[in-house]
Amino acid sequence: MLNLPGALKQEDSFSSTPEAVTAMKTLAGAYPEMGTQPVTVVAPTAGAPGALRTALGDGVYVGGPSAEQLDMSDTSAGDRAVVVPLVIAVVLIVLMVLLRSLVAPLILVAAVVAVRVAALGIGGLVFEGVFGFEGTDPGLALLSFVFLVALGVDYGIFLMHRMREETGHLAYESGLVTPGTSAA
Repeated sequence: MLNLPGALKQEDSFSSTPEAVTAMKTLAGAYPEMGTQPVTVVAPTAGAPGALRTALGDGVYVGGPSAEQLDMSDTSAGDRAVVVPLVIAVVLIVLMVLLRSLVAPLILVAAVVAVRVAALGIGGLVFEGVFGFEGTDPGLALLSFVFLVALGVDYGIFLMHRMREETGHLAYESGLVTPGTSAA
């Protein structure tokens, strides 16, 4: 198969029956008229699992790329419903503590969320409209949210810290803060 020189060595052979062989034997026993191929049912995905279970019993499983995509989409939607509000709440609390303000964290988080929405919208327009790709990966929205919030908030903290430093220096230079009133 691989055109390797020499005979097959004892340590290169299977010590037990591989799962693929066991599965083929099981399928051949369950579906003798079809060999090792399970029954393929083509049906609309909306309501198909329930209809098949009603007709054939609880031993029916729906698989394949369509079912996997539907499961991934449902799981991603559930994850987004939990993770996005949790991340926003934690980031707001951390920013409120770091910046010692109530308004600045709200503005920073609103700006980061707006950038995330714009990035997804522009990405959708470009990939679907220009390149002709149909849809995106279900996990893209959650991953882009986490990364854009992390990077955006980090940059916002850096800018706010820099602004606070500059404001402090300007206050000293203009004589607004007299020596002895601050512990420097």
